[in-house]
Amino acid sequence: MKLLREFLTRRRNELNLSQQELARISGVPAGTIASIEAGRVTRSPRPDTLRRLADGLQVGPEALLRMSGYLPSDRDSAHLLDLSPLGPQARERMVTLYNELVGVLQR
Repeated sequence: MKLLREFLTRRRNELNLSQQELARISGVPAGTIASIEAGRVTRSPRPDTLRRLADGLQVGPEALLRMSGYLPSDRDSAHLLDLSPLGPQARERMVTLYNELVGVLQR
């Protein structure tokens, strides 16, 4: 939930929107937005709430659904990439690049 909270606040500020303006645009109550941003929400918002917030924040809903645990994170689903057509060295290089990218993104 921390990731969602931080993203929501940051993106709303990037768009120069108040909580009330985002509420008006998205149809999500301002109190819900305030609770998420303040960390007072103990469970993930409903998917339809996240979709409406995504629309208001001008982002794809997948990002918010991942942050809330409804979809697997990119990191969790990376193992789904089929590297079998690659040779052993190419597979090893892809795994190394992936791990480097994850390290950069976690900073």
